[in-house]
Amino acid sequence: MVHIACTGQAWTRLPPALGPFQACRRRFLRWRDNGTLKRICRAALSEQDTGWQQQLAAYVDFSA
Repeated sequence: MVHIACTGQAWTRLPPALGPFQACRRRFLRWRDNGTLKRICRAALSEQDTGWQQQLAAYVDFSA
């Protein structure tokens, strides 16, 4: 999820080392719908992690 949010690539271009894109996409949709991504994007993280957290928050549409 973070890779997609940070690179802007399509899910089908997910590097094989990160697992099947279908499984990652399903997890993203489930986490978006059940509020997990919202909690991740609002959690207090160390300064080194705020960059990807902000990119993930920008990628996720919380208005749905």
